[in-house]
Amino acid sequence: MGLGFVLVVLLAFGTWRLLREVPGLLAKAEDAIREEAEALGFRVTFRDLRFHPLHLRVSLKDLDVRDAVADVPLAHADHVDVSISPRRILAGKLPVSRILVRTFSVQAGEANRPLLEKLRASGEGEKGGAIPEILLVDGKVRVGPLGPLARWEAMAWGLRPSVAVYLALL
Repeated sequence: MGLGFVLVVLLAFGTWRLLREVPGLLAKAEDAIREEAEALGFRVTFRDLRFHPLHLRVSLKDLDVRDAVADVPLAHADHVDVSISPRRILAGKLPVSRILVRTFSVQAGEANRPLLEKLRASGEGEKGGAIPEILLVDGKVRVGPLGPLARWEAMAWGLRPSVAVYLALL
């Protein structure tokens, strides 16, 4: 009985301490996201970054991704959930296991061709290891004008891009 009480007190103290440190860690995460995006040539804005410790998930709202050089929009999402896998953390892999993007729009065209070519030439996609599962729900995709393609648009209620698509883009 006494050992159980001590374990409950230690668990409560550990949870309290973790929840006290989460806001500082989230501020660092916001800065890291923006710095990494700027290094790749993107300007990223979002609001309401939250960590959900019970579900091991990070969520944010109103994600807006722009080409930093051409200042043209690339993507927007009303809501993004990123699931974290403790098993992947312990294995030393990328901790993100799944990304759910809801109510999104993606655009690509001649205005951001230099950025896409720079990303493809940099080889950034090769060093990351396993790519997490990405699910795009309820959105639209627009490509064009881009090379010989005049314009292509599609509405997507549920889209799960394959690894081949990621590698082709990078």
